Amino acid sequence: MNFLEKHHVDVILSDIKMTFKGGLDVAQHIYENKIPTRVILISGFQDFEIARTALKYNVVHYLLKPVNFVELKKTFAELKKTIDEDKKYKQLIETKQSQINELLPLLKKQFFVDITLSGMRDEKELLSRMKHLNISDEYLDKKCCEICFSIKNFESYLSDYWEYTGEQLYTAIQQIVCDEHALIECTPVRASEQKLYFVLFDKNHCGDDFTNAVNTFFDDVVRNLKNILALDGSFSIVRMAESLIKLSHLEVFADEDGAIRIDESMLERQRLFMSYIVDGDIDGAKNILNFFISQCMKEGITETQSFLLDTFAKLNIKISEMISDSRIIFPLKKLTEVKRFQLVRLDKIGRYILVSFVSTFECSPFVKILVFSLSAIICADNR
Repeated sequence: MNFLEKHHVDVILSDIKMTFKGGLDVAQHIYENKIPTRVILISGFQDFEIARTALKYNVVHYLLKPVNFVELKKTFAELKKTIDEDKKYKQLIETKQSQINELLPLLKKQFFVDITLSGMRDEKELLSRMKHLNISDEYLDKKCCEICFSIKNFESYLSDYWEYTGEQLYTAIQQIVCDEHALIECTPVRASEQKLYFVLFDKNHCGDDFTNAVNTFFDDVVRNLKNILALDGSFSIVRMAESLIKLSHLEVFADEDGAIRIDESMLERQRLFMSYIVDGDIDGAKNILNFFISQCMKEGITETQSFLLDTFAKLNIKISEMISDSRIIFPLKKLTEVKRFQLVRLDKIGRYILVSFVSTFECSPFVKILVFSLSAIICADNR
């Protein structure tokens, strides 16, 4: 028995009746201790109770004496095949699990990107993705906020102090910002244009003192960045919410005149919007589009026209590239089907754009004409 616990054994062939321990005793020990060893029993008795006990302890074969060598050889050959298949399956599972473990941080990061860029507003989808990513339900009830860290003198710091790439600098900053903190739990979201975005959670249920805890967090991190990287910068709160679900529905803070800032976060949403359409995720594209609508309606006609024209011009170019790439990847007889599939995708989002702007919001005639033209042109140009 001790040997089995210290060494791996694939199969044990044992007689039911032996001097010290019988075959059933061995099978019971293996079963109760969950040892990955298969047991074949040999018996001179065709006893139903023995057979039933053997089945209880997962004995794989029960052979009656006298044992035929050909039968025994066949039994071991079949068992070897089963063991080899199980090992291959186990290796496959381990490989898949390793790949999942590598991808999990990226998928979790994308989860928070989708939330902060308004790509996920459906509560059922949010809960489903949290479950698949092993994100605890406790985050649903925690106060949270999206913050932005702006690097001061980014270009001069890279040239004068930093010996590596800008991406490596972002990684170093994220590690310091997300280091263990008494009051705040921090998750990195995205980084671009000298700015890094994070989501902060109320770690110790500070309640009304969460804002003070965030400000304390800002002071601590700015000091650490200064001491470790000799880097200057400042934090700002992008938006604050009572829970993760509410964070996904909040609009970003507006300027003092009430107009939304068409800044890097809006451009990030623009890129996410295009990637959703390219990937065929119409629901994700709708979520981003709803955000565009709610934010752009606060702008004047000029700003709305400029941002929408820029968005759909880029999308138009992207779709054209997709169709060009399809000519390379797919044979000519399949190209028509691929193109038709892409155009159906465009028609869906085009109709949704029109209905969302014109029906849901009381737009001026100019905006109605603009949106109608955009939704029609983006589909027509690629036919």
